Amino acid sequence: MNGPIQVGKDLPSLQRSSVFPDLGAITFCLAMLAVFAVLARNAALGKSATFDEPASLFSAWAQTHYFDFRFGPENPPLYKYYIAVGTRSDDLSLDRRSSSWDAMLRDMDGVGSLLIDTLYRTAGNDIDRLLNAARCRMIALGIALGGIVAWWAWRWRGPVAAIVATAAYCLDPNFLGHVPLLKNDVPLALVLTALMASIWLLGERATFVRWAMTALLLGAAMTIKFSGVFALPILMAALVVRAVGPDPWPWLRWSARARFGRLALAAVILAAAMIVAYLSIWASYGFRFELSGDPRHPFDPSALTRAISDMRSQQAAPQGYSSSLLVPAQWALRHRVLPEAWIVGFVFIYNWSLSAPAFLAGSLSAKGWWYYFPAAMLFKTPTATLLALLLILVVWAAQPRRIFAFNPRNWWPICAAWILPVMYMGVAMTTHYDVGLRHVFPVYPFLFVILGVGAANAWRRRPRITAAVAFFLLSGLALETSAAYPDFIPFFNLPAGGWRGGLHLLSDSNLDWGQDLPLVADWQRRHPDRPVFLLYFGTADPSHYGIAYYKTSVESRYPDSRQAASKNLILAISATVFQGTYLPPTQQKAMEQLRRKHPLAVLGGSIYLFDAQ
Repeated sequence: MNGPIQVGKDLPSLQRSSVFPDLGAITFCLAMLAVFAVLARNAALGKSATFDEPASLFSAWAQTHYFDFRFGPENPPLYKYYIAVGTRSDDLSLDRRSSSWDAMLRDMDGVGSLLIDTLYRTAGNDIDRLLNAARCRMIALGIALGGIVAWWAWRWRGPVAAIVATAAYCLDPNFLGHVPLLKNDVPLALVLTALMASIWLLGERATFVRWAMTALLLGAAMTIKFSGVFALPILMAALVVRAVGPDPWPWLRWSARARFGRLALAAVILAAAMIVAYLSIWASYGFRFELSGDPRHPFDPSALTRAISDMRSQQAAPQGYSSSLLVPAQWALRHRVLPEAWIVGFVFIYNWSLSAPAFLAGSLSAKGWWYYFPAAMLFKTPTATLLALLLILVVWAAQPRRIFAFNPRNWWPICAAWILPVMYMGVAMTTHYDVGLRHVFPVYPFLFVILGVGAANAWRRRPRITAAVAFFLLSGLALETSAAYPDFIPFFNLPAGGWRGGLHLLSDSNLDWGQDLPLVADWQRRHPDRPVFLLYFGTADPSHYGIAYYKTSVESRYPDSRQAASKNLILAISATVFQGTYLPPTQQKAMEQLRRKHPLAVLGGSIYLFDAQ
């Protein structure tokens, strides 16, 4: 059996002849998903709320119980409804008559004090309980993503592919660190992977159920994260590829044999999916145009213009930045083309992506680098995964005729696996929003599947050698991941120097996202005689974690002479602040001087302690 397995024909017969190995593979995959859940949960329990989590939690609660989208419109609402599952309207006490609550309709940036006061400084509001419960729900989404990876690899190349793909996903520190977080990066990766899976099935046979699944997932992508709008051109490209391919396209009881007929079928599927996606956007906002739940206090559209103007003044924006999408947005708002919150959030995020501060290999930039995400993947993808991908490339390069020879039985599964990662990565490399590997998470599930397929192909030719290499690489992956536990967010692979090398390579959510306040509190309990001056990158309240600290500025070690006269002073500084990523030039110079000193300790790979004397 030298030819590739034909999905739907060769594979089922192969599986039926190997019931017990299949049962073992299923058990292994389920065990890996269980290990994944335990590692992710236990690691998250000891971490403080990351930079975006308080806002996500508060926004999810407000939109669910008050149906008000004024807080956090820059993130669509679907994943927030999931975050708020199981919460009650009395879980948080919020004064909606306060001037701060109404001010959000006139000032998109004036939300910080209300957020902190509500979550951390209002009696009876238990943010830890709400945060931990929501994080557990997010882990369920991570398990679902792993299940789709296993299913895809198995369906394409059988149990060996599923075992390798599932292990690569479940032991990836980047997903272990980010899956529990209240953010929309992993939910988008889940929906986009499921979308491509449904497109794969749709391309094999177009049925109403498969079309409905594709259409609903397209709508879900657009209401989870604004980069989910790229799902539409991805769907268009996939349908065109399927239509111009060599095979007839079965649909219901018929079959589109001519290319024109297949293109017509693709057009009908696309048009119907777009209608469902459009309705899904409206449905996520309750088919209501107004951003505010209070008709007496409407949103001021000029707040969006002011927010973008402030953004431009704070960043070195490219020419033409100020007018980006504002004119069409104003037209869309006047004609109520889409919900007000969706339009406002999309335009805000789009303009932010045109010029966001970025850090790469010791350099700062307001426009980023086209190679940022490939470099981030090179630094943060586990060493064993990189080696496995390199082996696959070497094998492909050694067999160019076999790789490039057209195979009519396998072309569509290959296209279904490659279209999204190629297109999504291409778009990501053209943006200027270079702040985290998490923004290309939708690419990784397909890399894991490709790893599994490559391993299965090698197994069929050289089973003993493949088993030895796979055991070696999986053992290395497990060791590298175990060494990173529980500090998965600042994970960097061994060639990049581990977390110590990460300080000089990447910033923000790649390294320090405000997750290690409990470690500062623990250090302070063990050193009660050392007063702490804190420079913290995050939105959580350090006092909530039991940290007694002095606030200080970047340019001055001490806030005033009285505190400067104290002894045994400690400066605790977040890595992102330490790198100067979001600081003005004058304050970046102060960080350059501080970087010449050797830290007393590094907590969790993200907070650096210095003797301030």
